[in-house]
Amino acid sequence: MIKHLGFRGYISSRNVLDNRVPQHVQNLVIRDYCASQNMHFLLSVTEYAMPNCYIMLEHALKEAVNNQGVVLYSLFQLPRNSEKRNRIYNLILENQIEIHAALEGLVIKDKESVQRVEDIWLVQQTVCPDYSREVRTGPSGKSNNGFFSGFLDYGRN
Repeated sequence: MIKHLGFRGYISSRNVLDNRVPQHVQNLVIRDYCASQNMHFLLSVTEYAMPNCYIMLEHALKEAVNNQGVVLYSLFQLPRNSEKRNRIYNLILENQIEIHAALEGLVIKDKESVQRVEDIWLVQQTVCPDYSREVRTGPSGKSNNGFFSGFLDYGRN
């Protein structure tokens, strides 16, 4: 299989840290980050708007095995659920790929960088405890269980 060297961008139509960031701004941040790091930028994939959906992130991570990695707009586009994040970290470590968080200027590529990122998540959860909970939908307060499936178990508790 041909290895395409470069980093796939990852943007979202959902809020990041409960703030709306237009997609074109997310792309500008990623492109500037890639340029400053001398990284070849591959066009971004855009995540679907449904809560707890990570279909495009899964796609980008699977594709990253054939290129160099993924550049997220922000570290806080990763799943809020720590088990789901750990599955992503395991995929990174097992396949020796990198995930960059452009806004924070971080790279996730080894166990030390995973621990650093999880420390940041811990601080975020301490400052804003409600942010660590998964997004809930509907009047019952239940997540969108069963709406998606896959290695990230979208929205499942």
